[in-house]
Amino acid sequence: MNKKQNNTFFINTLIIIITNFVVKMLGLINKIAITRMLGTNGMSLYVLSFPTIMLFISIAGFSLNITISKLVSEAIVSRKYSPKKLVKKSCLYSVLLSFIMLILYLIFLKPLTIHFLKNEDLFYPLLAGAPLIMLVGISDGLKGYFTGIKKMHISSLGNLIEQIGRIGFSLIFLYIMLPYGIITATFFCLLALSFGEICAIIYSLIKIKKYPIGSRKLKTVTADHLQSFIDLMSYGGINPGGTTSKPMSKGYMLQFSAVLQNSFRFAVFPKRLITFNPMQYVKLRGRKEETDIFSDSEEDIVPVPTITHGEYQKLTDFLTQKKHPALLAVQIAYYAGLRIGEVCGLTWQDINLDEQYLTVRRSMRYNGTRHKHEVGTTKRSKVRTVDFCDTLADILRKVKTEQHKNRFLYGELYHLNYCKTVKEKGRTYYEVYSLQRTQETPENDRELSFVCLKEDGAFVSASAVGQICRKAKAEVEGLEDFHFHTLRHTYTSNLLSGGAKPKDVQELLGHSDVSTTMNIYAHSTREAKRTSARLLDKVVGEA
Repeated sequence: MNKKQNNTFFINTLIIIITNFVVKMLGLINKIAITRMLGTNGMSLYVLSFPTIMLFISIAGFSLNITISKLVSEAIVSRKYSPKKLVKKSCLYSVLLSFIMLILYLIFLKPLTIHFLKNEDLFYPLLAGAPLIMLVGISDGLKGYFTGIKKMHISSLGNLIEQIGRIGFSLIFLYIMLPYGIITATFFCLLALSFGEICAIIYSLIKIKKYPIGSRKLKTVTADHLQSFIDLMSYGGINPGGTTSKPMSKGYMLQFSAVLQNSFRFAVFPKRLITFNPMQYVKLRGRKEETDIFSDSEEDIVPVPTITHGEYQKLTDFLTQKKHPALLAVQIAYYAGLRIGEVCGLTWQDINLDEQYLTVRRSMRYNGTRHKHEVGTTKRSKVRTVDFCDTLADILRKVKTEQHKNRFLYGELYHLNYCKTVKEKGRTYYEVYSLQRTQETPENDRELSFVCLKEDGAFVSASAVGQICRKAKAEVEGLEDFHFHTLRHTYTSNLLSGGAKPKDVQELLGHSDVSTTMNIYAHSTREAKRTSARLLDKVVGEA
């Protein structure tokens, strides 16, 4: 439990303790006042009637408050069913059960007073408790909901309001009805219990407007509603409840809007709950950075992030210590500038160690809709050739030898990787999977000899590489701004600062235009820029 949770638990516990104490004290004061006003005869009727009424109420309730609170909590956590529907159904069942109990109560009321209690004067005081049997079921259902959403103070305050209502109405009724006889006064005194319960129900209904048990109906959701909601999440602002929300990241909003898009599409078909998808008209509008044009700051424009060779060595040392298979993927990206999916989709057939070049043909990605790893085309759907240095050639040779050793070491437990062609809804997917050597594979599936492998031969997914990079970002000093694509930035920066031609770098990276290469990555060093700018002095001097 964190500090915030501890504070919430302490406050809720304190509120419950205080309200229960106040309720008990008020109950004691009420009994003293009733005793003085009703006298001995009237109090005997009250004492005999009240436990009998409570017995039937407890039978009708069956601890509904606790049950609903538990089910609501589970519904919120699991999201398998709606808390709104749960509370409605629970209250409905409670009313039906209470109605049945009320009928039985009224049927056996006369025999109960004559044969069991043997006091006919108790008939009307017991009759006064009949409405309470119906009301308690509804009240317990509402209180159980607030307990389930961790708003225990509302349930406690509801009990307090109920007790105050009981006391207030009972004293008023006694003051008015005492002249009409003890039995009549006792009847209205017990009837005050129902009025107190009504006060608690009204309070709960008012609070439900603040803490609603449901949201807008699906059919009433419009594109304007969704656009306002998406804008609030993108830019931040004041929520309807009065709380302030911070703006979400661009990546999170892309994922969130995709989930909403698929959800509404699913509601249209196959569920047919709505006739059109309102999300198709919603635009994801990103935040624009504001620039102070009158600022005295002389700071440079923030460049595309890169890492030094020393930071790269820290990263590789971290991965070596963890014995993580993503090490090779990082090395290839650093020395060849490949994207994360391109590295993971690389096979040994794509690499020519003799002439030291590799061919980028495919990219590996995780299909969140199908929940499968797949290979497909590269970002630009183009095949490109990337030459690499001696350092990377030595790394690849050592890795290839090591993989051959692991193949013999694991034997039948060694994994082989395959590609399966799947056709769904007019589209073709190339699904990637791993199997041990002893397992049979379909004849039409193609075996792929991936470069980036685990020790047991299974392929390394792009998601696994991204995950360990995020961990390195958090744990390795100097890599606070690191992500896998930083290696591609670094590769480009190293080439440009080393004197490589922009056109050559463009082809190595697979950019469609050389301006993309220069606009994004041409930020070698401050000193290099100064040197380039001062070349004009030489030209002018020679003229």
